Amino acid sequence: MLRVAGVAQLAERLLPKQNVVIPIALSLGLSEDVQMAGWLYWRIYETRFKKSDFNRRFGKEFDQVYGKHMKLLSLIGFLE
Repeated sequence: MLRVAGVAQLAERLLPKQNVVIPIALSLGLSEDVQMAGWLYWRIYETRFKKSDFNRRFGKEFDQVYGKHMKLLSLIGFLE
């Protein structure tokens, strides 16, 4: 889910006014490629993940999708 308004704007919507407008959460459909990239981003942020978790979530082998990228990152010293 993507937040389309800042916290201040959402708080303004919640304050009592004559014409109260209820804030609405919007969702956005993401392609599988974007979902996989987002999943990888958060796993990198957590500093560890299991390839089997990727396979379970997306039904694809991690190395087939991101193997070349990971090999390059390893070669330049970003991964152990």
